[in-house]
Amino acid sequence: MEYPKFIYIFVEYLLDMKKIILTEDQVDLLRKNAQQEDERRYRRNVTIDAETYGVTYKGMEINDLTAGYEVPLTYLIEQEHRSWGIKDISLYDIKGPESLEFEVEYWIDEDNMETETLTIPVNWENIERDTETGHGVVTIGNTLVVSLKNNESGEIMIDSLHIEVYNL
Repeated sequence: MEYPKFIYIFVEYLLDMKKIILTEDQVDLLRKNAQQEDERRYRRNVTIDAETYGVTYKGMEINDLTAGYEVPLTYLIEQEHRSWGIKDISLYDIKGPESLEFEVEYWIDEDNMETETLTIPVNWENIERDTETGHGVVTIGNTLVVSLKNNESGEIMIDSLHIEVYNL
């Protein structure tokens, strides 16, 4: 005997257990609607330019610090409508990965260097946008500029993030 394929989802409501039975079509519809939120985000891969002026690693001078890969950034574009047409188009909510990886090459003495990989957490809420208009496009630039600094304990952290934003 064949049984229909059901998915059982158990949800707890105030210590009462409820059972919801969904068909495969209903689950597909839920998945599609849940993914639509992400589909409204625009996506662009950008290169990373790290600024390390005055930054040290393990108390030693840095020779080079590179990311070596492109970072996928996502953002939202919103149109402000009026009865006479579009008033404004704005780009906002720029987000990327939770952390960035860098290869840091630093001097251990006068003649020798070592290379290590650093993973630095990112707070995308503080990204600074350099807005340019008149280019006929709404997007973000090709390069994410990451300014680094040392914290009180000498560890490398992100001081600021800068990206160009193009508006009409």
